[in-house]
Amino acid sequence: MRRTSSLTLIATIVLFILSACGLRENPESADTTDIVAPTSDANGSTEEPVTISFAVYEFEREAYEPLVEQFNTNNPDMHVQLISTDEGDYGRGNVSFADTANMILLDNRPINDGLLADLTPLMDADTSFDRDDFYPGAFGPVSEEGSIYMLPSTMQVNLLFYNKDLWAASGISEPSLDWNWNDMIAAAE
Repeated sequence: MRRTSSLTLIATIVLFILSACGLRENPESADTTDIVAPTSDANGSTEEPVTISFAVYEFEREAYEPLVEQFNTNNPDMHVQLISTDEGDYGRGNVSFADTANMILLDNRPINDGLLADLTPLMDADTSFDRDDFYPGAFGPVSEEGSIYMLPSTMQVNLLFYNKDLWAASGISEPSLDWNWNDMIAAAE
């Protein structure tokens, strides 16, 4: 799946979840330069659109702005407002000042504290959502006990380099793609 399609899917699912929630207004995160026109229903009554704050790291803002603009255009009864987040926070605080966030989950405290919702029922209900569009194991860090709490938007791949000549001289067979961490440790020992 292309990056743009993945970002659109992620943003759509997150926004769908939030549209079903009772959202709170957060004056601390309000962007006073972002003015949204009220919408009118069939009876002519005017209602303010629901505003959903979406915290992203500043370096990701450029990728999300066109998606948010398109979503806001296609959904006049809702308005997504991008909010910058401090990278040093690594996401835990994001759930306290924004309705949703693209965040780094370093531990399960936000899950254990009930700050994140289980996305599994929404993923299962969407026939166009395919978990195989993600790298194998990508859901591991964002899930717990069969529930998925975040959609992975990035993935860190650790690499290990070695000198093939020294490896061959040691008499150890070359590593293979099916090796796991324990196989590498055993070879190193």
